[in-house]
Amino acid sequence: MKRLFLIIFALLPVIASAQLNEGDMSRYLAADAVPEVDGYVQFAQKLELVPGHSRQEVYQLAKNWMDGYLKRYDAQTNRIISDKDGQIVAMGSREIVFTNNALSYDKATMNYVMTLSCSPQQAELRIERIRYVYNDGGDVKKLTAEEYITDKNAVNKKRTKLTPITGKFRKKTLDAVDEIFGSFNEGFKYHSRDGMAEIVRNAPKVMEAQQAPVAAPVQPPVAAHPVQKPVDAANVPVAAPAAKDAVAAHAADSSLEGYRKIDPESIPGNFIKMVSKDWMLITAGNSSKFNMMTASWGGIGVLYNKPVAICFINPARYTYQIIEDSDTYTLTFYTEAYRDALKYCGSRSGRDEDKVKGSGLTPLQTQDGSMAFREAWMIIECRKLVSQSISLDAIDNSAEKARRASQPMHKMYIGEILNVWVK
Repeated sequence: MKRLFLIIFALLPVIASAQLNEGDMSRYLAADAVPEVDGYVQFAQKLELVPGHSRQEVYQLAKNWMDGYLKRYDAQTNRIISDKDGQIVAMGSREIVFTNNALSYDKATMNYVMTLSCSPQQAELRIERIRYVYNDGGDVKKLTAEEYITDKNAVNKKRTKLTPITGKFRKKTLDAVDEIFGSFNEGFKYHSRDGMAEIVRNAPKVMEAQQAPVAAPVQPPVAAHPVQKPVDAANVPVAAPAAKDAVAAHAADSSLEGYRKIDPESIPGNFIKMVSKDWMLITAGNSSKFNMMTASWGGIGVLYNKPVAICFINPARYTYQIIEDSDTYTLTFYTEAYRDALKYCGSRSGRDEDKVKGSGLTPLQTQDGSMAFREAWMIIECRKLVSQSISLDAIDNSAEKARRASQPMHKMYIGEILNVWVK
């Protein structure tokens, strides 16, 4: 019996090595699996954010994620140690278990530092200064990632297997890093470009509208955000249309190819900034008669248990009468490349000229007949739910009431969000 035990004990390293290299090992054997910067192991992931975030908002998202993640582990060894100038630094610690069976319980403590840097455009997470505390049955050893999990220490020369001792540290460390980055991505899911792309990929495909082919179909853009420069309205000679519905002369694309539908709860970005600073277009009407106007007032929310979008239109605007006669309308959003087009749409009237031609935008029609523009990176289609003219007496703020006393009052439109499409 003793001899049998000795044989089993002698075979343990061989068994452990075989188990270590089971399954798909490509993740652990890859040459770039453990990146080094100036001789030190450093894992990093950058998330590019969708437009509309301020630095403070990105910081708050980062802080919320970091606080929530660290709470999963012991508070003494997992806590924020520095938080200033949009950069959060935390120390982390966890047990990594190599084997846990009747014959062996092999583990180590993995300590590391996480640095999360924020800007309006991106959030970057770095994991570095990785150290291990390991008891191999004798002395307690303090090890570094640089001497244990790099290619030269943890992968055999043919790059076909992980080495028995250091390889197990490499494998468990990469698993831990993947788990941290996975949580980081999930925390920014509705705010990063990659997160939104994943939502779009998983969303149901938008069916093409069942309409007769148009005379001049529009080629869909190849990029997520087109870079076509909008027409400079000041240099476009525009003749007044012969009739108010002359925009019907512009062929509208009858499909939403290039877009995917998302849930209203997944609308990305900072909506306040997207409306007030970046602006949007309100478009009402159908393919025979429609008009768009630039707007910087509005919001989103919930009314009567429905997701809704809110906009305001002055009765003096040409769009007002069209939206009054319409059931649905769209709110569309654009990148900075189309700022000139939005300025033009906000300074000219569809009563007097062909705004579609002047803006350089390409009309498209939704399945329900609403009008929008292919250059938009997001289209929100609404159906009127509540319409209410704002009276001067309804304004509680005395300064605002005095300022509006000599001006025509706007009408508020609260629309149920029917569809949201993003590129």
